[in-house]
Amino acid sequence: LLTDTTALSGDQICVTATITVTEADYNIENNTNTFCYPAVNSYDPNEKQVYPSSVLPGYEDYFTYTIHFQNTGNAPAINIRVLDTLDVNLDPSTFEIINYSHTNTTSLIGKIINFKFNNIFLPDSTSNLEGSKGFIQYKIKPFANLPIGTEIENTANIYFDFNAPIVTNTVASNFETIIGINTYKKEKISVYPNPSAGIFQVQMSKNNIGIKEIIVSNLLGEIIWNEKTTSNNVTIDLTNFSKGMYILKVNDSASNYLQRIIKH
Repeated sequence: LLTDTTALSGDQICVTATITVTEADYNIENNTNTFCYPAVNSYDPNEKQVYPSSVLPGYEDYFTYTIHFQNTGNAPAINIRVLDTLDVNLDPSTFEIINYSHTNTTSLIGKIINFKFNNIFLPDSTSNLEGSKGFIQYKIKPFANLPIGTEIENTANIYFDFNAPIVTNTVASNFETIIGINTYKKEKISVYPNPSAGIFQVQMSKNNIGIKEIIVSNLLGEIIWNEKTTSNNVTIDLTNFSKGMYILKVNDSASNYLQRIIKH
């Protein structure tokens, strides 16, 4: 897939996959998954990415990490090793490799992950630009009940043969600092469709106190859309905003509701 040339640096490029089953499904809530990548300009070919980078309190789902590497030397790299030290807030028992570019062996001892690409013979970027690239991708969950304001950081070291390691950028996932939030039960409010091309419906059950205000903010906390209303059914229009993840907040006289919404 190629990124649209009109994308701006920092825009999120999101891909949504949905499984449709013909027989009874025990759990239909896990049949759709969305993954987002940030749009970048010039970049270090040896880098690390994480998704999501911002989560709400109580998040206990997976973080997905991708480590990219490229041989920018002047000869093939025979062996490559990627050393990754997990943050103390990540649960090693949930570690799972998702995808990789080349055959490798992986070991996890304590908090140290060792990815070994032996006999990879990765070409150099001058002789074979596309062939000089590789990656490893894995997912892992945080420990439960992490306090608000927790920041999970991660950095990788990439060894090309006997050279000194290339240190990637440090990525971070933040648990949003939100104070005094009482969330509704799922049956009291619904947001659909989600993901959406830009139009979202927010609906509360008829026996609930009416909505007072709806706020949508980006992951930087900047408010991009808000409306004061007393209706139990409100339409949100984000068609003029960039694709990616946003935070929806619904206020009424009793409590507040927070949810991630995704424009694809």
